Amino acid sequence: MAIFDSHARFDKLLLELKQFESFDIRIGFIEPEFADDGSTYMAQVAAWNEFGTDDIPARPFLSRALDTNHDKIREQFRKEINLIIEGKQDAMKAAKRLGIFGVSLVKKSIRDSRKWAEANADSTIEQKGSSKPLVDTGEMLNSVGWVIEKNGSPVASSS
Repeated sequence: MAIFDSHARFDKLLLELKQFESFDIRIGFIEPEFADDGSTYMAQVAAWNEFGTDDIPARPFLSRALDTNHDKIREQFRKEINLIIEGKQDAMKAAKRLGIFGVSLVKKSIRDSRKWAEANADSTIEQKGSSKPLVDTGEMLNSVGWVIEKNGSPVASSS
């Protein structure tokens, strides 16, 4: 009987790990409202800031969040997979926790922009009343979210 139970638990574990492997976890700007070109407004603002424009210097907060946190991301993945193996959470919960973790890294990158990003121009400071790069009303900061996709279709999101 114990061997059968162990086999059943092992099969369940394999299913959870396969489920987890099938997920794509995307961190970014998940919004219901789309611009004329099909992109979201906040995604456009984020892209202008990430890559820069003729008038805005590049302030790559998304790539910075990834590039400066490889070890933390790897460790978080390990933690989530270990919790699945220990039977303490399922694949969906692990994916959601990774989404939340990823959002926290991006938001920290935005909040810390004064430490690493090119300073705002005097005209920008005068216009928005703040010298903090990437933060004006907080709309972009608060729009960072996550979505979990399976086979290209959303199955869960932060919104």
